[in-house]
Formats: sequence, C-alpha cells, structure tokens
Amino acid sequence: MKDGPRALSLFERACADKDDWACGRLADLYLDGKGITHDPGKGAGLLLRSCDAKDGWACMRLGLLHSEGRGVPRDEKLAVQFSEKACTLGSAPGCNNLGTYYDGGVGVPRDKARARSLFKQACDGGSEQGCLNLKTP
Repeated sequence: MKDGPRALSLFERACADKDDWACGRLADLYLDGKGITHDPGKGAGLLLRSCDAKDGWACMRLGLLHSEGRGVPRDEKLAVQFSEKACTLGSAPGCNNLGTYYDGGVGVPRDKARARSLFKQACDGGSEQGCLNLKTP
C-alpha cells in the first residue's frame, strides 16, 4: 500500500466511530501487513466485529482465516459457519467458499448437490470462481 500509515489512521478513526465497514478494511491492512505492522490476530478480531455487524464480506474473510489458521486457530467447522453466514448475508464469494467445503467434505459431510447449488448461487451473485466451479464436473 502506497500510504499505509495514512490509510491506517483514517480506518482506525472511522472504526473507532463505529463504522463497521471501515473496521473490516482496517482488518485487511493488519492481515496483509503492507505498509503497516502485520498483526493477523488484530485483523481477525476486527473482522469478527464487522461480521457480527452483518458485513458478509467480513464473514467470508473470517471463514477463510479459520480455514487457513491465519491469525486464529485452524477450525474447519468455524470456517463453514462463517462462510454460511457470509452466504446468507449475500456474499457471493462466501457462497462459493461454502460450496467448496460441501464439495470436498471439509467441516461438513460431503454433499455434491448442495455444493452445486451454492456454486450456482455464487455464480448468480457475480462470483467468477463460483461460475468456474459450477462448470467443473
């Protein structure tokens, strides 16, 4: 990030003013550590706050963190739960991620029909990866 410290300052101020969208974007700065101190634990905490405020994008990212064990303990069941919440909140990438869990039986029983339904929902919502997954037999 070209001006990480400035972005950090602006997002911190907005997050402190209860702007949950800004908290989610602040989380990305901590998770990526580009131009600021890398702190995945702090990033995960901010994503949780945004997810609790019904930010589907933040829930999707939190699901990925739990899937990868990045900033939080690796937990496939939590990855599924956060992806489910993201999908319910309208996050097409969240639906795609949830579909991959069902497709592979990761954190949930394997269910190819459910996976295809989620890939279609993701594709219909604008997820290019969802469309690609839908085309895969």
